[in-house]
Amino acid sequence: MVEAYDLPEQDYKKKPVIRERAQALFAKAKCRIGPGALDLFLEKVGTDTRQLVMEAEKLMLYIGDRKEITVDDVKAITSSSSEAISWDFTDALGERRLDEALKILRQLIFQGEAPIGLMFAIESLYQNLMQYRAYIDQGWLKLSSGYGAGAVQWSNDPEMEKMFSQLPSDPRGIHWFRTSKLGGQAKNYSAEELRRCQKRLLETHEQLVSSGVPQQLILEMLVIKLIAKV
Repeated sequence: MVEAYDLPEQDYKKKPVIRERAQALFAKAKCRIGPGALDLFLEKVGTDTRQLVMEAEKLMLYIGDRKEITVDDVKAITSSSSEAISWDFTDALGERRLDEALKILRQLIFQGEAPIGLMFAIESLYQNLMQYRAYIDQGWLKLSSGYGAGAVQWSNDPEMEKMFSQLPSDPRGIHWFRTSKLGGQAKNYSAEELRRCQKRLLETHEQLVSSGVPQQLILEMLVIKLIAKV
């Protein structure tokens, strides 16, 4: 059992602590877990220690005598925390899984999430997808299958260097797992589709704050339009 010491207040300080606790749990049970599976596990369970312990124990029971935890194991058995459900929602959008995106959207609204907050999350996702689609189309970013830092390769293009030096945050500094996920999702959309998505987002945002139509219905229609190839 990992002792539930208080966590730091800042998110960037919480994550290394939670990662160490998860690694200690698996090591104590003599379970092997690769970086990709661990990253996915932590993304799902969030930063609550009790949730971490419960989900780790469930995962170890699930694999039985095998003692090696894979990405597929984490996907199959690990439940998302309330903190991570919004990530599941944007993942479903990025991966164009319409039924799941609508299901999670309804769950989030039922739990009391503000529709305008969900709108901001959707807008942020598609802004990222546009950027990563451009990086891929320019040949600046290449993705390979599998997990690990080697799955993400940035080019040495001088134009890219110049552009990234002017950004508030260099995309190359983002963890490989996040880059791989956003890049993979960007591949699900053409650049033209993403431009149409941006137009729909602008129209929907205005409708959300000025229309008398129920906000949940507005967001559901937006999700359908974003994912469907129309």
